[in-house]
Amino acid sequence: MARLKPWLIAGLLALTPLSGQAQSITLSPAQMHQTAREALAAHNPALALALADALLKVAPDQFGILILKSRAERDLGKLAAARKTARRAWQLAKTPNEKFAASLITAQALSSAGSKTRAQIWLRRASDHATTPGQKTQLRRDFNYVRSTNPWRVNLGFGVNPSSNVNGGSSKDTITLFGLPFLLSEDAKALSGFQAFATADISYRLNETQRSRTWLGFQAYHRETWLSDDAKEAVPTAKGGDFRYTSAALTFKHQHIISDKGTRLDLSARLGRNWYGTSPLSNFASVGVDVHWNVSPGKRLTLHTRMDFQDYLGTTTPNTYVGSVGLRYSLPGFGQRWTLSADYQQSFSDDLTREYHEYRAGIDVTFAKPIAGMDLSMGLQASKRSYDVSPYASGAREDTSVEANAAITLSKLGFMGFSPVVSLRHRQTNSNVSLYSSKETALGLSLSSNF
Repeated sequence: MARLKPWLIAGLLALTPLSGQAQSITLSPAQMHQTAREALAAHNPALALALADALLKVAPDQFGILILKSRAERDLGKLAAARKTARRAWQLAKTPNEKFAASLITAQALSSAGSKTRAQIWLRRASDHATTPGQKTQLRRDFNYVRSTNPWRVNLGFGVNPSSNVNGGSSKDTITLFGLPFLLSEDAKALSGFQAFATADISYRLNETQRSRTWLGFQAYHRETWLSDDAKEAVPTAKGGDFRYTSAALTFKHQHIISDKGTRLDLSARLGRNWYGTSPLSNFASVGVDVHWNVSPGKRLTLHTRMDFQDYLGTTTPNTYVGSVGLRYSLPGFGQRWTLSADYQQSFSDDLTREYHEYRAGIDVTFAKPIAGMDLSMGLQASKRSYDVSPYASGAREDTSVEANAAITLSKLGFMGFSPVVSLRHRQTNSNVSLYSSKETALGLSLSSNF
């Protein structure tokens, strides 16, 4: 059927009681549907709603008309009615395109009503039914918009991984202390097992202007450990709960654009507590300052500084302060995204054996295009840590570590806007004090947001 011209809508708008005499016009159902769509496009939701209601009186379960009606109700500010109509459309949806449209219209109604978090959930439901590039582009655009207008931010994470060293033990069977060899006890060696973790990062935007934003929030991390049969046989008294770790903190973050070129200053602070095993480990506090420069299109430089404080509980361990400074440079190259990093860290404590300085360098690459439908990233980091005093050697202690990692995001297996990530990490530390030489290989499975 040919597209109706704007003059038809104008003619319908002209038919009002003020014309002085009754007038009528006859439209087929298809013409009424098309005219309602034209009315919405012409910013006349009242006409669109009237036509939609007329069509639904004849046949109440018309999916396309319900979608149109919900949009009209939303534009008229009838938000509760818009949500109710959208829910009915969702109940009737059968094909992926229909489910995508119903999810999207529900999210739009919720967002207009101020229910931003629920709107984000419905947009994630829509992602399960987005089949075309256009739908995926629209979904990403709508999600980013709703997230930017939502004062609440909720980021949840889950992951599992088998590891060859869940306790951070030594990779050596014997160690040398002050020139004498000692046989290392089984519980001080690396124990294999299985770990699972969950994270939560919840924040509320207190204030926002054109150039600044401020959040107050809460972060939590919890990790459970299960020892392998080999580890249980080697150390019968050990339990996975001995290596349980939990952290909880209040957080503060402020972002401020400090130049017209987009240079951004980030201020952050955390205050919280760590638990290890079944006992409190330490209270902690940290403050950080980051500056981000857009060097040129696609290139970004970040300078970060941070100071951490650890107040150890229930032990004679003195408090420790750790200061760090570093650079990150992100740039495109060879069709990929590269990130180069360099960091320096130094600790301060009344216990000289806990004072060290450390240099770290790393390179990470994210492949710009999927490989066989999978997103790939890899990284390599190296560090050298030096202690002037060691309780197990007459001189200084020197630790050199190398870590390699890779992550594959299985984008085609996404659910509710999340995709599984398979990661592989290997870390090896060599120390002149053999007690601290260690190896760890871990295979992980976690979830990552696609938005």
